[in-house]
Amino acid sequence: MSTTDFTLWMDFYIDSNEYGEIFSLYQAIMHKDSDIGTPVWDITIKGDQTFVKPAHGGETLALLSEKAIETFLSMLDERYGHGIGVELWADCQRAADNTP
Repeated sequence: MSTTDFTLWMDFYIDSNEYGEIFSLYQAIMHKDSDIGTPVWDITIKGDQTFVKPAHGGETLALLSEKAIETFLSMLDERYGHGIGVELWADCQRAADNTP
């Protein structure tokens, strides 16, 4: 089963405290590279379409166009990027975790 409801899918499958998981999802979709990331996401890329499924099982998110991909990435930045974007936010979190 798949969905195109970004908001519902994010609410159900993304843990806002897991910056590494959010970052790997963002990177894999942005760079159209299903090999990027962690074992948390199963990503399939078919042309302009990207399909994301939690590796532990669940509903597949279908990003069916370049516009859908752009919108989803923008939503990730807005929801989880804390005003600075997912990439910079994840870098800050990583640095804070490594601070003695």
